[in-house]
Amino acid sequence: KQWGRNFMLGIQFFICWIFVSFTVALFLQSETTTKTLFHTLSQKEKEAILSIPLDYPFMKNEEKLDMVERFKQHAGVKDILLSDIAYTQGVSGNLLMTEKGNDNSWTDIDIMCVPLNFFTFMNIPVKEGRTILTKQDLVMDEVWQNKQKKNVIGMNFYDQNNDYTVCGVCAPFQTDIHNHSGGYAFILYDPSVYVGHCYVKCYPQQQKEVVKWIERIRQEMLPENIPCQVRTFQDDLYEMQAMEYILKDIILFFAMVSIIITLLGVYSSITLDTERRQKEVAVRKVNGAGIRHIIWLFARLYIALLVVTAIISFPLVYMVLQWWKQIYTVFFNCGCWFWTGIFLSVAMVTALTIWFRIMRVARINPVESIKNE
Repeated sequence: KQWGRNFMLGIQFFICWIFVSFTVALFLQSETTTKTLFHTLSQKEKEAILSIPLDYPFMKNEEKLDMVERFKQHAGVKDILLSDIAYTQGVSGNLLMTEKGNDNSWTDIDIMCVPLNFFTFMNIPVKEGRTILTKQDLVMDEVWQNKQKKNVIGMNFYDQNNDYTVCGVCAPFQTDIHNHSGGYAFILYDPSVYVGHCYVKCYPQQQKEVVKWIERIRQEMLPENIPCQVRTFQDDLYEMQAMEYILKDIILFFAMVSIIITLLGVYSSITLDTERRQKEVAVRKVNGAGIRHIIWLFARLYIALLVVTAIISFPLVYMVLQWWKQIYTVFFNCGCWFWTGIFLSVAMVTALTIWFRIMRVARINPVESIKNE
């Protein structure tokens, strides 16, 4: 019976290691991806930027611009950024020619149409040259320049309608954590042609008032079937990682359940052990055993269970993490401290669970214990 009980405890610890490891991994990875996406903005800045879709086919572009002008009237609005597409949903284009009129000279590069205030709004530093000022200006990011292994300022690019000259190089623009970026090219955006999205940056402590103001304007100008609730830029990023966050919550729930079941099993086991072996403890204390020896007498079983099950479960988790790592371009550091932290955390919770029962039996007067027997 005791062997079977210990075997079941081992299975519980094994399941606990699996769920706890995956829970910690999901939390660390979600934090890593959140910091990586649009990394030039801090967490607070992402939460302070309102994301407002304007890609409504039933609205004229003039009506959209009028709505944006009404947004600006609130004193809490610090800056507004217009775009043809939400930055979390794609790009404006992906092809440029290196030779004018030569259809064989098309090169793959993600193109973003951005207004004049884009680089300051998104906190993207221009490392070389200058920002966009005219329709002929083009700014490359460092990723594309590093691929060329040369200075690209002054290079000419073309599309079907315009000629562009590279006037500056900016810091990398990170919008994806599943595919490696081939680089970005930024050209001047004309909001008078089409507005598809609007980002509003608020002053500190005034975001709630701005949200109410914008929601009221949207409610006035949009049909009733269009939701007027305003989201933040951080909400857009959460939507991009929706599966990751849903999975994190599910695994967290099972991790909590497995920890509770395991600790209940450990507590019932140590309770039975201490009650059954009181006479043995009394005899050992009469023969000179100290509290340290009594603690080791009961704790060694659970130390063995922790170590053995961790040795079995951690390599399995590591294999899954290596497979999972291939999905991302950035991944959290699952090194020695990751495994050590998980082991020490579960071991500490287990130690606290059995400590009270062990100390209780270790302090029992051996004479009283033998009398009771």
